Amino acid sequence: MTTTGGPEPIFKVIRWPSVPEILEDSEFLTAFGSCLHYVVLGTTKGALLLLDVDGNLIFRYEQKAVITSILVHGWIIYFGDADGNIVSLDWFKGVKEIYQASPDAITFISMSENGLIYFTTADKVFQRRSV
Repeated sequence: MTTTGGPEPIFKVIRWPSVPEILEDSEFLTAFGSCLHYVVLGTTKGALLLLDVDGNLIFRYEQKAVITSILVHGWIIYFGDADGNIVSLDWFKGVKEIYQASPDAITFISMSENGLIYFTTADKVFQRRSV
């Protein structure tokens, strides 16, 4: 119970003091993904931030386009951007592939159990084998 007598909230806000310090001036969060003990954030300035569960920055990858969606699959991070690209990035080796998926911004990305990547734009759904 809370102090007001109501039930405990199902979700709680996590406030990592390090996140505002990691972001540059006029940079905002646009996408989120997680796996194991890590969190991946995308930003308006095209940065992909890998943080541990305590909010410590592990690495920052930068590109030009706004990151719009993130999928984390093991050590591989797939992300879509506002320019219609899907990028696969290995945590240890760097970028594996940049795939021009659409002329429109990627709005969502997901992976099926058989390794197919599904992604959407504002009005279409696509499928592609993972890399």
